[in-house]
Amino acid sequence: LTREGYLAPIKWLIARGPADDDDSSLCASGVAATPHVLAHIVRREAADRRGIIVFAQDVQQARKLQMEFQTLKWRSEIVSASTPKARRAKTIREMRAGAVRVLINFNIFTE
Repeated sequence: LTREGYLAPIKWLIARGPADDDDSSLCASGVAATPHVLAHIVRREAADRRGIIVFAQDVQQARKLQMEFQTLKWRSEIVSASTPKARRAKTIREMRAGAVRVLINFNIFTE
């Protein structure tokens, strides 16, 4: 589907967590990365990308991530299964147009 133009090639990173307070390092699995660290990793790894989708575990993590992206001056929006369909569609259009840099998802694009 990618070759046919239906899907864009994706780039992903699994952040396992910081070895210490330095957000430039990742450590072994089993250590949770904070929203602060995740936002900085996304900024570093995806600085050249326009539409970024971040998968959050729950609404609390999504809100914390959104606050972190705001401090980085990256506009982000949250969508979930409870977001009205019209609002979700508008947010996705804004991301595709470049107005929303990061779309934070929980419990919707995993279905």
